[in-house]
Amino acid sequence: MRPVRTQTDDDITDFEYAYANEEGLNFLNLTREQFTGLKLSNSPTLSDELRKKFIEEMVIVYTSGDKSEITVFNPVLNKYARVLRTKLRDGVLNVVQDITKENVIIRQLEEQTKQLEERTQELQEQKSLLDNILEKTSNGISVSKIFRDDRGKVVDALTILANDAAVKYIGFPKDIYLSKRATEIEPTVIGSPYYQACIKTLETGEPFVMQYYVETTGRWLELTVSKMDYTHLIQVFSDITPIKKVQLQLEKAASTLKTVFDSAQTGMFTLVPEYDDEGEIFDFRFGMVNSTVSSYVSKTPDALEGEQTSKWYPGYLTNGVFHMYKHTFITGEPQRRELHYHVD
Repeated sequence: MRPVRTQTDDDITDFEYAYANEEGLNFLNLTREQFTGLKLSNSPTLSDELRKKFIEEMVIVYTSGDKSEITVFNPVLNKYARVLRTKLRDGVLNVVQDITKENVIIRQLEEQTKQLEERTQELQEQKSLLDNILEKTSNGISVSKIFRDDRGKVVDALTILANDAAVKYIGFPKDIYLSKRATEIEPTVIGSPYYQACIKTLETGEPFVMQYYVETTGRWLELTVSKMDYTHLIQVFSDITPIKKVQLQLEKAASTLKTVFDSAQTGMFTLVPEYDDEGEIFDFRFGMVNSTVSSYVSKTPDALEGEQTSKWYPGYLTNGVFHMYKHTFITGEPQRRELHYHVD
């Protein structure tokens, strides 16, 4: 490129293209005809900002004799280039290396790196949150790795992750809990309902909830077991010992009461009201029934339980018994009377 000077003070105001090889023309997207007589000031290959910048740089190179090397993006050509400029005779030689592909790759790598850093940050935050949950929650949380034989049958398991609550509830030191397989800790686990439920969850992917008694700690746990993948299960369990103790006491009391109820020589039963569309009680169903009552119709108690009372004692609807039951149910008022049940 040769300088273009003013006629009055010999200042350089522009540069004219003097020569370009084929690679240069290809980079500029110009034909040889378009190139002839072209100047920086009217070149269609430059933005106004680059036009001004290039003229200033080339004036410095031409007047000082110093070389310059820059990397630039040309938005008009949508290309990146590395440009080396040096003074040559009465002009400036521009050697242009097209680095568009390299820069596209670099930008892609930078974007991928940025995304990777953001994802890493998200994972770090998720890990921190998970660590806090594992540490702070009162629920036991553990992950088990499943071992299978050559036929794919589950033969054992190993706990690979457990929070402090899980270690506390299970009752083993953490190093043992995380190093011993399930059959080493509890040899009978293979035949247990818990084991069978785990197998089903691995096969179907459906989680299950189960109450489990841990003999080593004397605790009752309620476990929710979910499938993570083909070889891992997640267990979340809570200590329900206080609730379970009350439940067992109630069951024992209920069992005792049921024994007394069933063995009583006096007829005993409970009734549940049946309502019509208008909300009126029109009958009762048997709840609990002892054998004395069921023997009146030559049946066992379970034959009557859940059935409408009128099915077995139809006369009670009209001889005053039904109205007595209905009155007590609605008002809560207890009644004691003698009845002559001379129907049915």
